[in-house]
Amino acid sequence: MGVRAFVSTPRAENPYESMLRNATSEENSRAIWKFALELADYQQVEMPEGAEIISVAVQGELVCLWAIVNPARPAEYRGIQIVGTGNPIPANLQRFIGTVQIPPFVWHVFEVTPG
Repeated sequence: MGVRAFVSTPRAENPYESMLRNATSEENSRAIWKFALELADYQQVEMPEGAEIISVAVQGELVCLWAIVNPARPAEYRGIQIVGTGNPIPANLQRFIGTVQIPPFVWHVFEVTPG
């Protein structure tokens, strides 16, 4: 079970964009991708290997996670744990990503180590 990424399209191409694209190899290119999360205790999110998770927030009615990725990298699954306020905290939490609110609920989003 994976969550698919949403990649937004640029509004208008910068005139220097093509020069930058040609000067940057695919191996070194980076972008910010958005991943929609399920409101589930645990899930695995597929993203390019080595992605740096930078934020989580509510967008519309979705809880979304943003990460800096290198699209040329192979895919890997990352474990995401969502813990509601007042609920027990699992032992394998690795890193706090952020807190999101959809009244009356408040959830705390963590990256977890496998296992």
